[in-house]
This record gives sequence, C-alpha cells and structure tokens, in this order.
Amino acid sequence: MTLDELKATLKKLRRAKKKLDSAQAEYDALKDMCKDYMIEGGAETLEVDGYKLSYALVVSTSLDSKKLKEAMPEVWQRFSRMAESRRFTVTLPV
Repeated sequence: MTLDELKATLKKLRRAKKKLDSAQAEYDALKDMCKDYMIEGGAETLEVDGYKLSYALVVSTSLDSKKLKEAMPEVWQRFSRMAESRRFTVTLPV
C-alpha cells in the first residue's frame, strides 16, 4: 500500500466511523424505547412476533484485585497472570 492509498483508506475509515456512530446511536435509542415499554408494563421478558426480549436484573460478584493486592500481595502474586495483546487505535481528526 502506498502512502496515498493509506490516506484514501483513512478517509474511508472516517466516513465509515461516522456511519457506525450514527447507526449505534439509533440502535441505542430504539433499545431504550423497548426497555421503557417493558419497565412501564412491569415485564422482565416479552415475546412479540417471534422476538424475545429480556430486561432482567443481573447480580454478579467480582474480585477487587486492587484491594487484594494491597491487603495480601503474596496471594495476588500467586494467582495473577500476565497476558499479551496488541491494540490498534486510530484517532480521527475532528
């Protein structure tokens, strides 16, 4: 790929990101409308025309690793693990 091709690709990327952001905003607004309907009706689950909707409370427990590391560093060290990955980011100009 040449530098000019990269520049053209980045312009396409910017246009695609704008479309994606717009579509995501519309998707989120439509989901919120569905959730509002369920809240108003007091329903955690619904089935409408083959669509299955669920808006249920979920309770989970997680480990506060920062506090564990402070309180019991030897335990934190024993059960911690390293992971490697690569992250690609593009900051688009405004």
